[in-house]
Amino acid sequence: MLAVVLATLPLWAMDGGPVIKNHLQEENGFVVRAVHVDEFGVKWFGTSKGLLRYDGAVWHYYTSDEHLINNEILALEFEQSASGPELWIGTIQGVSVVAYDVDGVTAATSYTIQDGLLNDSVNAITVDTRNNKFFGSRDGIIYFHSGTMDTIRYADYVSSMVNQAINDLAHRSDSIYIAQTGGIGRLL
Repeated sequence: MLAVVLATLPLWAMDGGPVIKNHLQEENGFVVRAVHVDEFGVKWFGTSKGLLRYDGAVWHYYTSDEHLINNEILALEFEQSASGPELWIGTIQGVSVVAYDVDGVTAATSYTIQDGLLNDSVNAITVDTRNNKFFGSRDGIIYFHSGTMDTIRYADYVSSMVNQAINDLAHRSDSIYIAQTGGIGRLL
């Protein structure tokens, strides 16, 4: 019962500001799939209609017209890169990485199947302590490191994965934990 209450809190009110639920209901069919609160206290929401940023006073949408490869966001993951804070965004048509500062998005780069993704629909993202990125899809995982994309598929890791879609990824203590339809995996 507690998990249900906690899952709905971000939609009702935050920090005494405007009620987020009312703002989100303005859009018909609006679905929030991912949330990140950055080091500036800004709330980022990955939605079915784009990336929503709320700084406590102002709302801003980022869409495919402004920085994103696609509006249908499935995953968000933060990275503190050498050049500053970045937000990795998994969508149904690839991955976008946006650089940002206290005022909002400053730059973006996107990657698709043509750049080495297994599938353009990226359901999950995690970043390890060495700033390597892992993108999960229905076809496996892409390991993005030093500008190179390598694949991690069931056929190569049968003792660590099940032969199913990747639903979520998490990094902890040099392991990547994999939530899949039909099982849980772990890569060391």
